[in-house]
Amino acid sequence: MEYICHTCDHVFSDGQPDSDSLFRPVCPKCDSSERVGKRHYASASDTVYTTESAVGTVIRFTQRILEEAERFNSINEYRVAIIFAQTACEIATERAIIAALKNRQVSELEDVVDELFMSYSIKNEKVRMLYSALTGDDLTVQKFWADLRQSAVWRNDIVHDGKEADSSMAKRAIEAARLYIEHIQQF
Repeated sequence: MEYICHTCDHVFSDGQPDSDSLFRPVCPKCDSSERVGKRHYASASDTVYTTESAVGTVIRFTQRILEEAERFNSINEYRVAIIFAQTACEIATERAIIAALKNRQVSELEDVVDELFMSYSIKNEKVRMLYSALTGDDLTVQKFWADLRQSAVWRNDIVHDGKEADSSMAKRAIEAARLYIEHIQQF
């Protein structure tokens, strides 16, 4: 559990008393003894029981990165939008492979698999083949496959060769990434 300073938002880690402010240590940043409250963390798979009321929305990290890709596209930063879309795909692919290893009860291979790949780009045939072998999912027959592979090529051309991109390329990359991520989250 963490406590947050009311004045400067400094975070106090576990073990900091949430007792009466007279006996509470002062914030090392601003000398305040006031606290806003407690910060609770939960993952999408956690069951949370509380006597306090809370409202929250779970936003996957990959979803947040895609939102940033869309934001960059909206301000005509097409190259950055494509890079972000592909980054979301790589993170989703890594997570899907890790989940598949756990589902197959061979999670001890996670570190070994991680060492085998420099990245989890689905453009890498070995990554795609491992994903398919673990999940039984043939990505090459999906409607997003051609655009997903093409956007991976664009990403590499942008990053390694400084190539330009346009709005239609960024839109295709973002949409392909969205469809791909939605698809692999089923497995």
